[in-house]
Order: sequence, then C-alpha cells, then structure tokens
Amino acid sequence: MENYKIIGISYLLAGIFVMAWLGLEAYRKGTLNLQHLPISKALILILRTMVGILFIYSGFIKANDYTGFAYKLDEYFGVFAKDMPLLEGLFLGLMKPLSMWLAWFLSVFEIALGVAIMVGWKMRLTMWLTLLLMIFFTFLTGYSALPGFTLSPFGWNHDLMKVTDCGCFGDALKLKPQESFYKDLILLVAIIPIFLTRKHILPLFSNKFAGFTSILSFILSGAFAFACYQFLPLIDYRPYKVGVALQKCTMESENGEPPKCKDWDEVYRINLAGNDTIPDEKVKTKAGNDSIVKYHVVQRMGKDTAEIAEFKGNVLMVIMYDMGKAGEKQIAYSIDLYNRLKGSNIQLLGMTGSGKSLVLEDFIPRYKIPYQISVRDMTMLKTIVRANPGYMLLKDGKVIKKWHYNIPPTEGELKLLVK
Repeated sequence: MENYKIIGISYLLAGIFVMAWLGLEAYRKGTLNLQHLPISKALILILRTMVGILFIYSGFIKANDYTGFAYKLDEYFGVFAKDMPLLEGLFLGLMKPLSMWLAWFLSVFEIALGVAIMVGWKMRLTMWLTLLLMIFFTFLTGYSALPGFTLSPFGWNHDLMKVTDCGCFGDALKLKPQESFYKDLILLVAIIPIFLTRKHILPLFSNKFAGFTSILSFILSGAFAFACYQFLPLIDYRPYKVGVALQKCTMESENGEPPKCKDWDEVYRINLAGNDTIPDEKVKTKAGNDSIVKYHVVQRMGKDTAEIAEFKGNVLMVIMYDMGKAGEKQIAYSIDLYNRLKGSNIQLLGMTGSGKSLVLEDFIPRYKIPYQISVRDMTMLKTIVRANPGYMLLKDGKVIKKWHYNIPPTEGELKLLVK
C-alpha cells in the first residue's frame, strides 16, 4: 500500500478515535471543557498537530508552485462555466482573471491556518475558517469525482469525471479525483473534534505568541510563494525537472501509466528543413511501438537550417508558452543570447504554444527572431518551466538546468555547464 494511503487511514482512525473518546469522557463529566477532560485535551492536541502539519505541507506544496495551482483553478472555472452557463461571466470574466492571486492567497492562507491550529490562536475564528475551507475543498473534489461514481459495476469511471486531478498537493503527489474526495472527507472527520472543543482550546504559551507566530507564518509563506513565482519553484516536482533523462522519461512507464514525458518525443525530434511546415511522419519509437510524431517547425524561408540528432548534443530551449505575453526585453535577450552562442557547441531553439500563423506573420517579423521555433502544445510548455519565457538546457537529452527570465542564463554560464 502506498504511503499516502497509510497516512490517510491513520488520520481517519485518529479522528474517529478522538471523537469517540471525547464523546465518552464528555458524557461522563457532563462538559466539553477540555480543562476538565485531561485525556481528551491531550488527544485533541495530538490531533491539532496532525491536522496542522498536513495543512502546512499542503500549503507549502502549492506555495512552492502556485502558478500550477492557478492553472488548476482555471480548469475548475472552465468546468463550472460549461456546467452553469448562466454564471459563465462570473467564472470566466471575474474569477479566471483572478486565479493567480487566488492561488497565491489560498496557498499562503492554508499554511497560516495550519500554524494557527497548532499554536491555538483565536480558535473560534480559526476553526470556523478551517471548516469553511474544508467544505469548499470537499465541494470541489466531490464535484469532480462524483459524476464518475457508478453502482453497476460498483466503482469509478474516470472518463466521466470533471477534473482529473484536484491539484491539492501540486505535482508532488498526484491523487485521483476519488482519492482527493476521500482525503477531504477524512480531514472533515479529523477536524470535527477540534471544532467541537474550539472554545476551550488555549493558545500555546500566550495569545501574543500564538498571534505573532500565525501572522508571521502568513507573511513569510507569502514572500516565499512570490519568490518562487519570480525565480522558479524552489523544488521542482514536475516531469521535466533537472536531472531527468528524456530518453527514459519519454519511453519508460510506471505502474502501467503512460510515460511522464510522453509528449517530449514530439518536441525534441525536430526535423528542421527548408519548409515552414513538415507533414506528419510515421516513425518507430525506441520502445518499438508505432506512433505518430507531429513535426510543426516554424522558420523563415531561405534561412540556414539545423539538424539535431535524437537526444544528442547541447540544446538550449527558449520556451514561450504564449509569445503574446512574453516581454519585448525578454525576447530581445534570447535573440542576443542566440547570436552569442553562434559557432559554439550549443544550439538555441524556441518553443511556443502560440498559433503557427501568429508566429510566422507577426512575432518573427516584429521581433526579427533569427532562431527556429517549434509550435507545441501550450499545456506541455507550461509544465516544462514556470516562466514565459523560460530556458531549459539539455545535454544529450538530460535536463541540466532551467532558468526564469528574471535571471536568464549567460553565455559563460551555459558553456561551463556543458563543458
């Protein structure tokens, strides 16, 4: 059994046990005042610590990469708008533009809430906020999972589910929709004993200490989240993290699931030719299976071409999931870097999710982009690097390093890394 399932069962059993003991002891003493229920007081403290740690962990994972959490909120807003057309303006016109700020706030708030639960700060307010937050998350995960529940045969049909992953633990732990729903139900069970005794929980050491700790945790986690947004996540849980060998990531599967980097085969095997489009070509993968690899390479006609052997050589990818949102200065820097790397052993190529016609007719002539650009799936590019533009250096198919445009790579740094 996976570790996360063991942890989930532990939380469920702890919540049920504490609830039962609290009920028994409160019945015997005729009160819920923890000062008169010594064993329940100790059990509630342990349960508070467990719940607080989980909230802090969940919030930290989101804060580390709240851009990814914002993408997940966008997905939910799209589903709500489709299912509730009368509220389409609310979800797509109001909520979706605010998804980045909502992702930041919810991530940071979750951490601060976990700390407040542990130190016992303003527990009446804290537990009401906790309960409302859990009801909100349970609604989201239930809305996603329950459409896939079937009685005959009894089980879950993932094809009928609204959202395939709630994003509760980011890319660190991918939970199936029904697992996310179970997780929230378990947490609801765990917080009920704490909620019932909220009036009788005293702050740790003092109210000032508990308040200072809770507020400080919000400020520090907020600064941490913003720093990760500006300079890439501190910890990269995504498939294309540093150290990953694309030869393996694109071919090897885990637990019967498709390869994590299944789309990369289409990106790296760019067959640069003199045409602005190259038709689909049937190829044989290393795994021996037939697959369709789509080559969509955009370049200016008549320019020099480059050929890249599969997973060979040093390649710096300039990744712009949306060239329309990439800053002019950032694009200019990538062009300057391309010129500096000419004649070296490092190829520079661009990838974007913007439409081919836009790239050909607008962006390339407007910015005078000299390097070749591959038009790829936007979702995949957002997964590779959380920046627009972002940079990723490959050496023989291995991810060496990634950069945010706020701290882009230099010519000297790149040459040292591939030395």
